Amino acid sequence: MLLTYMPSYLSHNLHYSEDHGVLIIIAIMVGMLFVQPVIGMLSDRFGRRPFILIGSVALFALSIPAFIMINSNVTSLIFAGLLLLAVVLNCFIGVMASSLPAMFPTHIRFSALAQRL
Repeated sequence: MLLTYMPSYLSHNLHYSEDHGVLIIIAIMVGMLFVQPVIGMLSDRFGRRPFILIGSVALFALSIPAFIMINSNVTSLIFAGLLLLAVVLNCFIGVMASSLPAMFPTHIRFSALAQRL
């Protein structure tokens, strides 16, 4: 949603130019590029489950304030709201590469992942 829908949301609902909306999303993606490995390293130290739980609760609690900031039509608040959503999403993305294979026994792991994805 963040990377695919938000450029359209910014251009159609907030009347930003498509170029401006895409530039904001690119800046958010660059930030995600550096946060995701940190979340992955922290999950190696503290476990995957806390990050999935924290990400779930934070997404539930912070999505409405983030959209309020995005709808403010102030570029810095739009950026802050998108960055807030990006950090919360990184709690999921940073641990999914190791969490998904661990859900299946090793003898069927590849087949199960191929069928589910």
